[in-house]
Amino acid sequence: MKGLEETFARLTFEGAANRYPFWNPDGSEVGFTSDRDGLPALYARPADLSSETRLLFADPDYALHEGSWTPDGRRLVYRRGSTLTNDMLDLWQAAPDLDSAATVILETPATEQNPSLSPDGRWLAYVSDESGQSEVYVRPFPGPGGRSQVSTDGGVNPVWAHNGREICYLSDGPRYLMVASVRTDPDLIVESREPLFRGDVYDTNLNHPSWDLSPNDQRILAVGGVRRYILVQNFSEELRQRRGN
Repeated sequence: MKGLEETFARLTFEGAANRYPFWNPDGSEVGFTSDRDGLPALYARPADLSSETRLLFADPDYALHEGSWTPDGRRLVYRRGSTLTNDMLDLWQAAPDLDSAATVILETPATEQNPSLSPDGRWLAYVSDESGQSEVYVRPFPGPGGRSQVSTDGGVNPVWAHNGREICYLSDGPRYLMVASVRTDPDLIVESREPLFRGDVYDTNLNHPSWDLSPNDQRILAVGGVRRYILVQNFSEELRQRRGN
């Protein structure tokens, strides 16, 4: 990240593993997972480094990863693992408060991960291997309701476009950045799925996207396979051309 002098400033110092960054709704804080006090927990620090890191939520018995604020900033959605080896992965939520009680979102024998909330907070995209391979699904948030399958031939790392009408993900075979167009009123329906770019350049982490969309959905910033930054511009225009409209 860049400070006032346009130089990079380090956000975290403590712990052996600080990872899976996520922004709060107004962009003033960066949340992340850290093992600085033992089991990985959720922390945050102001983006301008104006104060020290604060603990958002921890569980003495479980490792917490892949946090995400709800759009109203009142809850945290995260992936919970039973041990440091991250077996039995499920999706939970809690208020960013040390006295909050966690509640389950999705707990099954399968592995659930990569939680991503829609901009309006009504839908939760995630990855599950319940079918035998990783696929992207969407379900109402906080529920109840059934789930809809987004990917068809394997998928990981779902990210919602800020317009709420597309879900981007990486195909889990030949690496393509895929775009699924969805309709969400009143129910979620996947209208189309299209490959946008070859995904070989992306540094794929099955637990967390190494790429994101700009606020206007016009650009994609990704970490390449050799740790170089890649900027893809005019994302929406490219998508419109491929659709022929």
